[in-house]
Amino acid sequence: RRFSRHDSACGNYKLIIMLLFRMILIISVVQVEPFGLPSLGDLWKFTKFAFELGGKIKSGYDVIEGLINPDQTEKLIGQILTEVTAITKKVDALEVRLDIKLDQIVESLVERITLVQKLDASFLELHKMIVRIDDMWENFLSYTKQMQKFNNDTIGGFIDVATGPQQGGLQDLLEQIHRLIVPLRTAHIRDSVFLTLLEEQKATQLITCDQPLSNYGTIYQIYTTLALTELRGYVMTVASYGLKPFFKKGKYIGEMDNADAKFAMRTQNYLGAAKQAMGIAHKDIRRCDPREGWARGRSFLELKRLFQAYIVNEADMAPENTCKYTCEDIGDQTYRDREVDWAHNSYLKPCYGRIHSCWKPADKFSICEAPWEDARRYFWFKTGGKFYGEYSPCMGSLFFPVKWYRGMYKCDYCLCTCDSEKPTTNDVRALSFREARTDHRNSKVMIGVRIIETRGMLHLQVREGTLQPQGTILKGSDRWVPIEKFEDTGYRDLDEGYGSFVLVRNGKWEKLKMGKDYDFIRGSQNILHLDDVSVPEGRVAIGVRFKHVNDISQKTNNPIEIEVLSAPYNYESGSLIVGPVTWINSGVRSARKSIVFNSPDLPTKYMNNVPTLEKNLFVKFRASDVDKDAGSSTVPFFDSQDMTLDPPVPLQGVGLFFKGHKDGWFGGFLAFRIYTLDFTKYLNPQLPTEKQKTYEKMYGQPLYTPSKNIALA
Repeated sequence: RRFSRHDSACGNYKLIIMLLFRMILIISVVQVEPFGLPSLGDLWKFTKFAFELGGKIKSGYDVIEGLINPDQTEKLIGQILTEVTAITKKVDALEVRLDIKLDQIVESLVERITLVQKLDASFLELHKMIVRIDDMWENFLSYTKQMQKFNNDTIGGFIDVATGPQQGGLQDLLEQIHRLIVPLRTAHIRDSVFLTLLEEQKATQLITCDQPLSNYGTIYQIYTTLALTELRGYVMTVASYGLKPFFKKGKYIGEMDNADAKFAMRTQNYLGAAKQAMGIAHKDIRRCDPREGWARGRSFLELKRLFQAYIVNEADMAPENTCKYTCEDIGDQTYRDREVDWAHNSYLKPCYGRIHSCWKPADKFSICEAPWEDARRYFWFKTGGKFYGEYSPCMGSLFFPVKWYRGMYKCDYCLCTCDSEKPTTNDVRALSFREARTDHRNSKVMIGVRIIETRGMLHLQVREGTLQPQGTILKGSDRWVPIEKFEDTGYRDLDEGYGSFVLVRNGKWEKLKMGKDYDFIRGSQNILHLDDVSVPEGRVAIGVRFKHVNDISQKTNNPIEIEVLSAPYNYESGSLIVGPVTWINSGVRSARKSIVFNSPDLPTKYMNNVPTLEKNLFVKFRASDVDKDAGSSTVPFFDSQDMTLDPPVPLQGVGLFFKGHKDGWFGGFLAFRIYTLDFTKYLNPQLPTEKQKTYEKMYGQPLYTPSKNIALA
């Protein structure tokens, strides 16, 4: 309805109403950093921030009564409008950010296959209700910016929807959301959405991958969305009560006090339920097998020309230039490229290393040897009517070696294993032990990891971002930290007979130390520990590296492990604390179990690899199966997909694990998972004792307590 006042009074009151709305918006961003928000993880700080607004509205009744000079009112409004423009832009940006986050959460959950009906229905319902409150907020902003253009009935209708008990109104929507997330009196019928999510986590941990957030992060993002939705609802509620006297006589102090209590209690329930769930939620994230299939250099890397099957004539192995021995008599020795008079095999890819485990197949061979530049030795070979490897038209060199005689003795072809330990062109046999670390002196922390290949060596590379308050990362600050420049010196400078690498700085070479800066995987040094390494509470990850478990003086059977570099940090300020940085490993020095292979085929043939969940494992690099893959690959391969999140978050740790066929029929992959930062201890759902008692009495409902605990594997 229209005001029943003369025109000047009506205009004066409209200006006063506009002033009140703009006071609300401006108050909602004071007491914090410019255009920022208070800590959503501290209930009392968050509610105090909101109650600054409520207190202004209550005192605003007296302010409005004192504004009787229209000229003075217009001047005050003019001063405020400039700031309102900037504030509105911030609010709009916040709206967009929330919508994107919620869409990501819903999409991620809907794609899961277990408990999907419960989660799908709950989160879609939640999404619809939040979108309706978002629409109300947009209308609220429109009314505050252009009050003169709207009819009084429109403004009055909005006030009724924001404060009234009707179905679909603001208060009803806020209560519906609360009942959905925190069941309270219906908790015996169903758990909170948070615990339902954790049930889903337990049931799908073998197949859950490529999430935009960890379950830990998902729960906190849901809470953030709920808390900011409550804040918007509270702003609209108290603002509407502040305007209501112009439409209905009286003051609404009691109603506003009740709005305070509902806002505080609902938010406390949200934060308490979120903290309880986050305490047992998984913080790790891993990559799925690529949907488009495995691609060398893009999604996987491998140790090239290391452990492979090798077909060799015994004449080239006999220590006495004779063929009187058998293939089984050939011991561990280095291939000798001897000039002999038979020339039945050119050995396009000789074995530069140890030849062992030989046996004699049938006499006649058909061999499809891969080109020199290919990582494989053979595409396939055939002997005794049987194909070894997967037959296809030969894309390399096809030849047919046959037995021959030296004197009285037949010179057989032997099928052996080659441990290539000498440097050759295009081989990849080394792991870098150099530190991959962030620029922590400029508050850069680790937000991702991957493995890359360069100059015949596999390197770890980290992604960094600038740490911000409350465990966030500065937008646009993320990048992959460039690795150092290396050169493979090959034959020019052999390090213990295996080859060597140098670091190139300012055009000069600095020789790297084998065992300390890098090492070669070889027959006597082929074990990699599979660990998850997380930094202690109060610290954040800033680097990662490979390293030998034991002192580098142990030249053989010295396993390799990962270590994570950590630094102390301040959660509230988002700064790294000046102090010592520390390398941390798993600390596991007890007996471990080996990953078991069962005649492993080429890893890239399988696209449903599942991760190992067992702890304290190790893997031995070996040749793939002779029957299935012609023994031409060194397995397992490395999953080289980027292990990052969008949006980026600081990391608590890094894990190296094996994923493969459940029965070991394929060579599988070594892959990384990352652990998002644990900040549960900083979440504080407590209110001052007197405030707690007052709000509980006004609210009249019990606090949330979960109906059950979920024990996670």
